Amino acid sequence: TLDLNLTFRQGENQKEFPKLVIAEVKQEKMGSSNFVDLMKKYHIQEGAISKYCFGIISLYKHIKHNKFKPHLLKVTKIIRQHDSITAIN
Repeated sequence: TLDLNLTFRQGENQKEFPKLVIAEVKQEKMGSSNFVDLMKKYHIQEGAISKYCFGIISLYKHIKHNKFKPHLLKVTKIIRQHDSITAIN
C-alpha cells in the first residue's frame, strides 16, 4: 500500500505532506518482496510509524513528542533530501 499526499485535518488546523510517501508492505514476513528489494537497492531504509500518531503529533504541538522525535527527524530528513535533489535538477 502506498499513501501519497498525506493530509491531516482537525477543524481549521491542517498539515500536509505532499512530498512524502508512506509504503506499507504486508507480505514481507511471507518471503521476498520485489518492492522491499528495490528499496534496499536504493538504500531507502525501512521504518515504522503509525499514520494516526503521526497525524496527531503533526496537528497538536502541545502533545509530547519525545517518543516520536526519531520518526519526526527521519521524516524531516527525507523531505529535506527530496528538496535538495529537486533544487539540483
